[in-house]
Amino acid sequence: MGTRSRYCLGFVELYNQKLHSMWNVKELEGKYICSFIIDADSFYSNDYKYIQNNFINHYNEYPNLENKFISNYKNIIRNDKYYNLNIIEMKEEFIDGSLHPYQLGIIKTHCITLLQRKWRKIYNNRKRELKRLKNISNIIKRSQYGK
Repeated sequence: MGTRSRYCLGFVELYNQKLHSMWNVKELEGKYICSFIIDADSFYSNDYKYIQNNFINHYNEYPNLENKFISNYKNIIRNDKYYNLNIIEMKEEFIDGSLHPYQLGIIKTHCITLLQRKWRKIYNNRKRELKRLKNISNIIKRSQYGK
């Protein structure tokens, strides 16, 4: 029996009372709730794209959604990156004395994106330096005078 990691692949969405009216919980405002958790088989067979398209179509049914806690909510849900598959950290919280926990998600994909950006910059700097060192005039200068 394997242990379940607190990190998983899935879709998260900002809580909105109009969309999630069955949970009329004020403490969830401004938090991401887990909509779908994707297992490895669904990821490798690209079945998650069907869920992603349904997710997008669901939001297109509500063109004038607003959130009183997030001022640029319309811009967030119009952005295509909002509907991406993310690496999320699962948090279960008992809110408002409920018997069942709410599954909240913290997006961790952003950390990986920052790391990729940093290494891409380092890699490009090293490529530029190698190109400079391979220049014919630099090779001749180094052969005459050394480093």
